[in-house]
Amino acid sequence: VGEVDDVGRWLAVVYLKNAVSRVWRKTTRREPWLSSEEKEAVRRGLLGGILVDSQMGPAPQWATQVALAIARIARMDFPAEWPDLFNAMLAPLQVQEEVAVHGQQSDDQRKWRALQAIKFTLKELASRRLVSDRRFFEDTAPEVFFTLFTFWETTLQSQKSPDQLMTLVQTHKCLNLLLRYGLRSLQDVDQTFDFFEQILANPDLFRRGRDPAAHETIQKLSVLAAKSARIAHENFTELFNRRFTAQFFALYMDDLSHANVAQSPEKYIVVVASFAQAVIQMRQSESENGLLNEASAIKLVESIVTQALVWNQEELQGWLQDPEESFKDEDEADYDKTRPRSAFESLLTAVVSRYRVAICHSLLQAIQNAVQSGSHPLIVDALLRAIGRCRYEINDLVDIPAWFSGQLTPILCHSHSNANVEWRLCRARSAWLIGQFADVLDRTTHPHTV
Repeated sequence: VGEVDDVGRWLAVVYLKNAVSRVWRKTTRREPWLSSEEKEAVRRGLLGGILVDSQMGPAPQWATQVALAIARIARMDFPAEWPDLFNAMLAPLQVQEEVAVHGQQSDDQRKWRALQAIKFTLKELASRRLVSDRRFFEDTAPEVFFTLFTFWETTLQSQKSPDQLMTLVQTHKCLNLLLRYGLRSLQDVDQTFDFFEQILANPDLFRRGRDPAAHETIQKLSVLAAKSARIAHENFTELFNRRFTAQFFALYMDDLSHANVAQSPEKYIVVVASFAQAVIQMRQSESENGLLNEASAIKLVESIVTQALVWNQEELQGWLQDPEESFKDEDEADYDKTRPRSAFESLLTAVVSRYRVAICHSLLQAIQNAVQSGSHPLIVDALLRAIGRCRYEINDLVDIPAWFSGQLTPILCHSHSNANVEWRLCRARSAWLIGQFADVLDRTTHPHTV
C-alpha cells in the first residue's frame, strides 16, 4: 500500500465507499459480492488505515473517504457483524501511545482521524429508523459519551495549541451528536453535568462567539457550546432547566444585548438567539421565575431594534438603487433562519408575545419620540419595521387606524423627505407598514397615504 500514491488511494477508497450500498448486502435478486471473510478483511483494513497507518496525513481527502466508508459499512453491520467498532475507534483516545515510538505528530493524527470516523459513524447510526437499531444506539451512547468526554476534558485542560483546539472542536461535534440523538436523559451519564459546567467555567473558549477578533477555531467552539445548550434544553427540558438554563440564558442575553449584526459572527448569533427564543417561549410553569421580566424584556427589544434592525450605509445604498427589490429581499430573508437579522426578528416576536402590553406601549412611545426629535431617521425606520414584524401580536392592543393617522402622517409629510435619503427610507417603510396592516385599514382611514 505504501507504494500507491495519494491519488491512487483516493480513487480506490472513493470507489469502495460508493460501492458499499450496492454490493455489501444480500438482496432478493443476488447474493452479496463479498464473502463474510472478505468483509471482515475490508473492515479490518479500513480501521487499520485510519488508526494505524503512520503515512496518512492529519486529514487528507482520502482519509476522509475512508472514514465515510467506515460509517456506511457500520450502518449495515453494526452491531451484529461489527460489535467492536466503537472500541477500536475509541482506543486511540484512551491510550497514550509512546511518543518515542510513533512521534507526537503521528499520535495526534491518529486521534484526529479516529474522531472524524466516529463523527461520521454517529451520523449514520443516528439516521437509522428501525426501533431495534435506535434502541441499540441509545444503549451504546452513554459509554461512547463517557470516553469522548474524558478525552475532551483532558484536551481542554492541556496547553491550547492550534491542533489541540481543532481536536477539541471535532470531539465537541461528536458529543453534540450523542446529546441530540443518543442519550435518553442527561442522567444516563454523570459526566453530562460536568460537560456543561466546564463550558460555563471556560468563557475564553466558549463565550467569544460574538467577538469578530477571536480566532476562527475559538468561534467554532463558542458556536458548538451554544448548540450544546440548545440541544439539552430541547431534549431534556426539565432537568436542564433545574441545573443550567438560568446561567446560559443570562450569559447569552448579555451577548445578544451587545451584539452587532454587521460585525458579530453570524453562526454564533443565530444559535444563541435560537436558544434564547426557546427559553422565552417556554410555559411559565416550565421556566424559572426571573429569567426575563418586563423591564429586561423592554431593554432587550430596544437592543434588537438599535443593534439588529437599523440599516447600515451599504444597505441604504442598495435600497436607493432598487427600493422595491430591497424590501422584497428583506421579506424573503425572514424565512432564512441562518441570518442573524432573521434570528433577531424571531426573538423579537417571541419577546413581544410574552410581554405584549408593555412592549407595545414602549415601541409606540419610542416611535413618537424619534419622529418628534427628527434626528435619527434610521431608528424610526427600525422601529416601524419592528411594529410590522409584530403585527399579529399587537393587532388587538392598538387602534390601528387612529395610530396610523397620528403617527405616519408626520413621516409621510416630512419637509426634508425628498432631500434626505434616510427620511425617504422612512416614507417607504411607512408605505410598507400600511401594506402589513391592510386588512384592518380602509381608504378613508388614511387619505394622505392612499
